Amino acid sequence: MFPILFRVGSLEIRTYGVMMLLAFLFGIWWTGREFARMGISKEKVWDLALWIMISGVAGARLVYVWEHWAYFSQNIGEIFAIWHGGLTFYGGLLAVPVVLIFFRVNRWAFWPAVDAMAPALAAGIGIGRWGCFFNGCCFGKPTSLPWGVVLPAGTEFGELFPGQRIHPSPLYESLGEWVLFLIIIFLVRKKAPYPGFTFAFFVFFAGLIRFLNDFTRHYADTAYILPPLTFNQIIAIALMATATGLVVYLEIRKRRPRRDS
Repeated sequence: MFPILFRVGSLEIRTYGVMMLLAFLFGIWWTGREFARMGISKEKVWDLALWIMISGVAGARLVYVWEHWAYFSQNIGEIFAIWHGGLTFYGGLLAVPVVLIFFRVNRWAFWPAVDAMAPALAAGIGIGRWGCFFNGCCFGKPTSLPWGVVLPAGTEFGELFPGQRIHPSPLYESLGEWVLFLIIIFLVRKKAPYPGFTFAFFVFFAGLIRFLNDFTRHYADTAYILPPLTFNQIIAIALMATATGLVVYLEIRKRRPRRDS
């Protein structure tokens, strides 16, 4: 683990924060490049990014705190210390209504816009999960596999499994998201049958990656809604079902004959 990248006097620059910043900047760069092809200015991309960051981080932190309430109830001051790590991806869904409103106000074509954002979302998760790994959070269950890692004493949850190998769960998810990123940009985006398909593809497989990866993750008891499934896995199932329904809807709309005007 490498939670502190470097120090400048008493100021600590934490690896988690740096990786989240890199994920955010990559997302802005990629989305800005894609939106430019649609005639959308970079200034508008930055406006959108600001609203996504505020609403997404707030939601992601709230869900993470709820999942680990046993710890935060004893460390109230840590609730707002997001630079120490701890954001749950699905909590970031709070940004969805903000994006919808932003698109509506600016009269953007919805499906092409979210299709353009899909690769950036996959890559952003892939980068951000390295921050989780270096920070020692979002860690896995004990394992005998040779690539298991040992959390050193001093990490936030390092005392739970002293000296034991655990799954490097953040790296599993990062790998899955980068594979998804490459599949989207090299295969899906070029052969998408209609607007919205690329985004639906991302939502389905991002949900599947998270659903499978959560079987390797360690959670507090409060995170289990329908044991052995976690709250995040229930959301993953809902996202996969939503993405499937979206594809069915878009397919029907594509095949529906247009009325003569």
